[in-house]
Amino acid sequence: MITKEIFRCVKCGYEANADHNAAQNILRRAGLARMACQANLNRGRQQELAEAYNSSSIVV
Repeated sequence: MITKEIFRCVKCGYEANADHNAAQNILRRAGLARMACQANLNRGRQQELAEAYNSSSIVV
């Protein structure tokens, strides 16, 4: 259900349909959460590789 309520920013005066504005905020936050999750996964992989390299029993 779409309402005709208007979102108005008290700081800058921006106006938009409240439902549309909320949907945009949800999508933006979901994207940021996904990027943060991916960064944590990558950081974990890098740490695992470093630990495996440091604990290897290869003698040169």
